Amino acid sequence: MDVVHLSPPERIEAGSKQFVVWQRPGSESPWRRVGVLDYNAGSRRGKLAEMTVPHANFELLITVEKQSSPRSPSSAAVIGPMSVR
Repeated sequence: MDVVHLSPPERIEAGSKQFVVWQRPGSESPWRRVGVLDYNAGSRRGKLAEMTVPHANFELLITVEKQSSPRSPSSAAVIGPMSVR
């Protein structure tokens, strides 16, 4: 996954430090953390080298977070939720 044109996390929500990627098979399921984007502030680009999702169709969400391993996504969504097929 390669995401471009990302503002620094702390500019989106005060105290945020990470971009966290989430997935779920459908809106009735809870979000599951996939990983943290490796963010480069100079290029404003975030990358996630490997991403495995156990579903052919799923919803994707990227949020800014204060921690790299939160239990659930914050309300500060940067991308999504969006359907991936």
